[in-house]
Amino acid sequence: MITDNSLSGQDELKVLIGQCIAHSRSAQKRLYDLYAPDAYGIVRRLVYNDEQKAKAILNEAFFKIFRDLDKFAFQGAFEGWVRKIVVHTVADHMRQNIKAGPHREVQPEDAYINSEPVENLSHK
Repeated sequence: MITDNSLSGQDELKVLIGQCIAHSRSAQKRLYDLYAPDAYGIVRRLVYNDEQKAKAILNEAFFKIFRDLDKFAFQGAFEGWVRKIVVHTVADHMRQNIKAGPHREVQPEDAYINSEPVENLSHK
């Protein structure tokens, strides 16, 4: 982070966010490098089966974070604010998939495992 030893962690974050708001690419990269690993972990826990989609969601979440940095009021943890945006972005994607995806009711012919009717299976 910032190397000025007279600044506290919260002050360092304020300076970094201020630089990001002023469109400093190096500050934006620093902020991304600090918070992306945890954010990606959240996304992967929620979107565990599609790495490409997880990366796209992470990128969209950071777009929202950088777009809305000026709205962060320093009244809570920045990590919590980032986490909230990430989770909401994942939820938005899940809602879009539900709306866009075809739904079909389960039919009796769907109740087969290896061409064996489910009711014929037993527990050993």
